[in-house]
Amino acid sequence: MAPTAMSLAVAGLIAAMLPSLGLFLAMALGLAAVGTGTVAYQRRHDRGSRRLWGAAAIVVGGVALTLGVVRYSLTLAAVSAVESWLS
Repeated sequence: MAPTAMSLAVAGLIAAMLPSLGLFLAMALGLAAVGTGTVAYQRRHDRGSRRLWGAAAIVVGGVALTLGVVRYSLTLAAVSAVESWLS
């Protein structure tokens, strides 16, 4: 579970750098990484390194989610500014 969570988190960071629809992909992958990372971290019977990978996936997935949300907010602000210039 932890390698899957970290893979989702890294894919979310990569998607945050992509143009156009990358921000939506970054938000989705970041949210998925936080969810799977939480499940991986809460498994008490796993080794400590697996749980640590799960906690790292939560952080990296949260960063990817935050980057996606910031890009979305900036896009909305830019569209609003252009709309006010045109009216």
